[in-house]
Amino acid sequence: MIPILTILCGLAILFAGGCVIMTVGLGALPLAAIPGGIVALNVLVILAIWRRRPPSFTAFVILAALDLLVAAIVFCLLIAATGDAQGDDLLFVRGAAALAVVLAFKGVLTLGAAARLRAAPQPANAEDESPARDAGTETSSRRPEARGEET
Repeated sequence: MIPILTILCGLAILFAGGCVIMTVGLGALPLAAIPGGIVALNVLVILAIWRRRPPSFTAFVILAALDLLVAAIVFCLLIAATGDAQGDDLLFVRGAAALAVVLAFKGVLTLGAAARLRAAPQPANAEDESPARDAGTETSSRRPEARGEET
């Protein structure tokens, strides 16, 4: 599941990155924030599933919701366009149908990965970055006098 989701997220990063370049090139800089945000969410998901960064479940849920929403929109547009499809248009319809299925699959995989990461224990190196966890514990091997305690 993780390699497939990584490949799909990587493809989404490439496509959305191309969209960012195109929108900036066309002079629509504020619109570049939408595919730029999708790139950022996909990068966060890849880092979380490969345990390079603590998982942000909000990123997983938002990305899955966006994937499922876009899949639903593409599917609805397909239903509207299928009646007029002939020749080369039929190839476009089949490609758009494949895109809708892949996006829906990616959305479901993203939700599955979020549930799996939430249930799995966190590795020790991800917890070491939190100073609040170490505030109440003393793991020092120093002598009691050095800590200010009497012997």
